[in-house]
Order: sequence, then structure tokens, then C-alpha cells
Amino acid sequence: MLVRTINTLVHPVRTFSEYLENRNKPKTFSRQHQRYSCCIVGRLEFPERGFSVDGSVMEISLGGALFRTSSTYMMDRRLEQVRVHFDKHCMRGQIMNIRPEGYGIRFFEPLAEEDLEPLAHAFGLQENNSFH
Repeated sequence: MLVRTINTLVHPVRTFSEYLENRNKPKTFSRQHQRYSCCIVGRLEFPERGFSVDGSVMEISLGGALFRTSSTYMMDRRLEQVRVHFDKHCMRGQIMNIRPEGYGIRFFEPLAEEDLEPLAHAFGLQENNSFH
């Protein structure tokens, strides 16, 4: 940030021309890990609150998952630490966002790549390239 500010002061014309060039370019977003659509029955545990909810993992990646509860009511539990239980896995993570499809959870430790192959074979994972 400081370097950008100094650069703006030293080269204002170049900075302004770069701004004009880049202002109409579409913003690109890339995910760190490929997401896969799935439907794996699981449980979302809130260890600090002492309860859990049943549901399913609707999307999974090495870095996180989208968990949909079986109830229609979704509590606002953003930034709360959770454990996601699915198949033979128990992943610790944090709820990063809440949307109608479910809770977006970021795993504290990424899922190992070799764990995706058995999941793909058992549950038929399909690449999901949509952005929410």
C-alpha cells in the first residue's frame, strides 16, 4: 500500500494512465481450489455451543465445503468454528459465509488430494465452476 502511494506521488501521469487502461477491464476471480458438486450426508458440529445439525455436503474442495442443513432455518453463525463430519472424515473449520444454499466453510487444514479420489469414486464428484 505504501509503495503504491509513493509511486502515485512520484509518477502521477503513469499512475493515471494505468488507471484509465484498467478501469474497463472485467474483474477476474479465481478460486484457490477446484470445487466439486456432490451430495454427501453429514453432520455439522458446533463444539463451543455443544450441539450439531444434520445435513449434507453439497460442494467440496481441498480448502472447504458448502454444508446444507436438513432444516429450512439457517442460523447466522458466521465466523464460528465448526467440525464437518462426512463419509469417514471429520474436518475442523470456520463458517466464512452464509447463503440460501448453505454454510460456506473454510477448513483449517486442507483436505488431502488423495482423499478426493475415494470421494469421487463413492459419490461421483463433478467439477463446479460457478461462482456464488
